[in-house]
Amino acid sequence: MNLKNKMIVIFLLCFIAYSINTNEKNIRFSGRTAFESLDGIEQLEKLEGLAIEINTIPLKDISAIGKLDNLTELIISGRGGEFRIRDIIGASKLQSLTIGNNATVDLEGIENFPELEEITIDSSFTTNYESLIKLKKLKTLSFNIPTQNTNL
Repeated sequence: MNLKNKMIVIFLLCFIAYSINTNEKNIRFSGRTAFESLDGIEQLEKLEGLAIEINTIPLKDISAIGKLDNLTELIISGRGGEFRIRDIIGASKLQSLTIGNNATVDLEGIENFPELEEITIDSSFTTNYESLIKLKKLKTLSFNIPTQNTNL
């Protein structure tokens, strides 16, 4: 791990320590957020809302989100790569999910989030959306997928 990555990890751990001590319930990382993993975020036991937007370094491992037992709202935008819902299984109290600007969104395993009431998928190709029918509490489903201009 190079010095820059070590500094990013130290910053994230300090932020998590601050949040634990102040009983933060909502955290937003935005702008030029630059970290590859969310390791340690599971220590925020009271966390209800998490927003990660416009990452400059794609998050490679988001599985720690699945350890947030009280998480009810999740926004992940700008990861660029694939978002797989099965990577966050465990956050079963999730009520609102917003995913944007990922290359693909794989909804396989979405039935493991029975409390979901709202899903927004923005600017991402989506697979395995058939499972959405299993969500009995789902009230709002929004897809904003840009169309590709084709010459006919």
